[in-house]
Amino acid sequence: MLLAGRRGQIMYWSPFGGALLPALNKHGVAPNENFNLCIAGVPGSGKSVFMQELMLSVLGVGGKVFVLDYGRSFKRTCLILGGSYIEFDMKNPVSINPFSEVSEDDSAKSIEARSDFLSNFPSILATMAAPQYGTSDLQQPMLQRALISVWQKKGSKAEITDIADWLSNREESYAKELGNMLFPFTKDGQHGRFFSGKAQLSLNSDIVVIETDHLRSVPELLAVIVQIMIVHINQTMVKGDRSRPFLIMIDEA
Repeated sequence: MLLAGRRGQIMYWSPFGGALLPALNKHGVAPNENFNLCIAGVPGSGKSVFMQELMLSVLGVGGKVFVLDYGRSFKRTCLILGGSYIEFDMKNPVSINPFSEVSEDDSAKSIEARSDFLSNFPSILATMAAPQYGTSDLQQPMLQRALISVWQKKGSKAEITDIADWLSNREESYAKELGNMLFPFTKDGQHGRFFSGKAQLSLNSDIVVIETDHLRSVPELLAVIVQIMIVHINQTMVKGDRSRPFLIMIDEA
């Protein structure tokens, strides 16, 4: 991005440091260097405007951008650029079943993506089951066992309902309790339509904006959807072209 420094001098800035233009970076990229940043400011100071300029800059060098939005700040820009605009609404649920996008083949990228999913998804199951107080040290390993067992049996056709059923059929009382705690996210629960069947979203566009404003009144669902969308985004990134810069932007989501 082309910016002005504190003394008015012209300067170039990139969240990726010198990784995008290694020829201009004399010191190279450190092996432990990351490219995370936080943009802070008072209301109305232009945070979303700056983020949209950053988004356009990344797209301009052939990158791919995902935006988790909360307030429709990116809607117009996304539609003008021909991107995918995904809006979650309790009245018109869209399935984001996380299992659907997990590849079952044996390619190196698929194995990496699958391993990442099986390692990280139990924490999302914990958010589903116990959004306020979290799961215990006894319950968390049981969620891991449930996930692995269901995946081995059903693969990418699995649903949250399958995990709840597996837990409910166990002899341990705390496992049955977990199965009951997951009920709101099963096919018969109030949020089940978001997690049943094959995922109905596409993240193939160069710019994908995910709007969650309609979920203000259901914070327990909002937290889960944001986490699962990050799972979908991560699966897309791992299986995608590593030579392209990927940018994930979270605007008050």
